[in-house]
Order: sequence, then C-alpha cells, then structure tokens
Amino acid sequence: MKWSKIVNEMEGQSIKFRVNTSIRDTSIIESEFNVELPQELINFYSETNGVSISMQIETDGDWIGIGDLIWPVERLLDENKLYRTNPDFKRIYMPFDCLLFIGDAGNGDTFGYSIHEGKIWKTGYRDWE
Repeated sequence: MKWSKIVNEMEGQSIKFRVNTSIRDTSIIESEFNVELPQELINFYSETNGVSISMQIETDGDWIGIGDLIWPVERLLDENKLYRTNPDFKRIYMPFDCLLFIGDAGNGDTFGYSIHEGKIWKTGYRDWE
C-alpha cells in the first residue's frame, strides 16, 4: 500500500508530505519507547516524514493550516517523551507508557496506538470487528 496514494485521494483538503526519512529513524522510536512498530507505520515513514494538513473554508475559499495530521519523527519523539515525563501529567492522568501518539487533529485530539508487552496492539479498525 502506498500512503501517498491514499492521502492524495482525500478531497477538500490540502495535504503536504514532509521530506522522506530513513527506516533508521523508526528504529529510534522503537529503541526510545521499547516498542516494536507495526509495518504500516514503518512503511509510512519510509515514504514521508509526516503529513501536514490544511482545510478550505467554504465561505471565503481560504485555506487554514490545521497542523501535523501525522507527526514527523522528531515531533513524535518529543511529544511522547513529554507525555511520559511531565510531572503534571503524571499527577492528573493515568500513565502514558502504554500509548504511542503519532499525530493530532489540530483541536487537541491525538491519534495513536496502544502498546501491550512491547508491541503495538490493535493496529486497525478491523481488530475491533
């Protein structure tokens, strides 16, 4: 599956792929968080280093930047480290060690994977069927 093909089929949105990153970068994620990444995420990062998105407002036709739908590797590392080490988060939330966040909707909602025994668990909607 080519991620660029899937993203290019999205309508009404401006999608921007970031500069390609090497497979070595995903091994940094695996090492840092002691997790085996799913092949779909490794494949994604072999094509691009994240996806930023803008949406067009119908009233005036302007494009508004939403942000990084899928984070670049560097941001993925930084955000996940923050969630896991921030003392305020540790005080008010459950631990984030069982999650790997990979992007956000630009409104505070984040996307990610569940981690169980060092592996990504439930990698797609089909796992819930």
